[in-house]
Amino acid sequence: MMGMRLLDIYEVEIKGDTVKKVLYLNMYDKGKLFAPKEFLMK
Repeated sequence: MMGMRLLDIYEVEIKGDTVKKVLYLNMYDKGKLFAPKEFLMK
């Protein structure tokens, strides 16, 4: 794929926050996983 990537899109609601967050995650490429800023991985 020339310059294209597969992304999963998630809409997240956080208690006490009125604005929904939209996350675009690439879980298909090899390498170390990172959490988006202000999020934690479990």
